[in-house]
Amino acid sequence: MSLPGRPGTPSTTPTPHRVNPGSMPSTRTRTPLGRVFDTLWDGRPGPAADTRAGCLRLPITGEGGLGGRLAPASGCADHGGREVAMAYLIPPMEDETPPEFIAFVAARHDMLLGEAARLTGGERSAPELCMQVLTDLAGRWRWLTWISRLTRRDAAAQLLDRRLTARTRQWREDQIYPVEVQVLRDHDQSLHTVAVPSTATVQYERPPAPAHESVAQQLAALLPSTVRAGTGVIAEAEIAWVHAYRRYLWRRYCTVGGGMVFLIGGMVQFMSQFSATT
Repeated sequence: MSLPGRPGTPSTTPTPHRVNPGSMPSTRTRTPLGRVFDTLWDGRPGPAADTRAGCLRLPITGEGGLGGRLAPASGCADHGGREVAMAYLIPPMEDETPPEFIAFVAARHDMLLGEAARLTGGERSAPELCMQVLTDLAGRWRWLTWISRLTRRDAAAQLLDRRLTARTRQWREDQIYPVEVQVLRDHDQSLHTVAVPSTATVQYERPPAPAHESVAQQLAALLPSTVRAGTGVIAEAEIAWVHAYRRYLWRRYCTVGGGMVFLIGGMVQFMSQFSATT
C-alpha cells in the first residue's frame, strides 16, 4: 500500500482546490427574506428587487443598473424599482423644504424682520429672533396646512404672530440689563494725566488710500452684479426647516426610547407579580 502524497505513487486522497465565490452558480435555495438580507448586505440589486418584501428598504436601481441607494423611509420599491408611498397613521416630517413654506417665508420675511427689530430695539438681535420664529413655524407647518384647509383661515400667519410675541418675551427675560454703579472717590486723591506717545498710536492708524484705482476697480461698476436676488430668503427658509427637522428627530428618538423603557418596565413588573402569585 503506497503512502498518499509521495512522488511517483498514485494517491487516493482527493486534493482540495479553491473555488472563487461567484464563479459557479449557487445551488442553495434561499428564502425571499434571505435574498432581501443578502441584497441589503452587498449593496447591489439582486433577487431582492423582485421580491415583495412589504415595507423593507430595498435598493433602487439607477442609471446603468447600478444600485447602492436605499429607498427612503417614506416608500418601498416595487418590481420596477419605483418608489411606492407607504401608509402612515401619523406621517413623518419631510426632510425637504416644501415650496409652500418657502413662498410663505418670502412673502413675510421683511415684515417679520422689521417687527422683530422694533420689538428688540435694534437690528442686532432681530435675525436670531426671526430664525427662532421660523423654526417654530416649520415644526408645525403640516398641522397648520390642515387647519387652514379646514377652517378657511390663514393659521400660519396667526401662529407667526403668537410665536413672535412669545420669543420676544423670552428674549427680554434672558437679557442682562445694565446696572447703575456710582463710584465714590477720595477728594484728596488727584488724578495725574499720562501722555501717550505718538509712536504708540501709529500702528493703529488707517493706512492711506491708494493714489489711483486700478482698471479692474473702474470696470467693476460697469459689470452686472453676481448677487442673485431672493437667495437670502430661500436660505433662511431652508435653515429654519433643517433646524425644525432635527428637533423633530430628537423628539421622535426620545419618544421611542421612553416607550421602550416603559414597555420593559411594565414587562418586568408583570413578570415579578406573576411569579409572586405562583
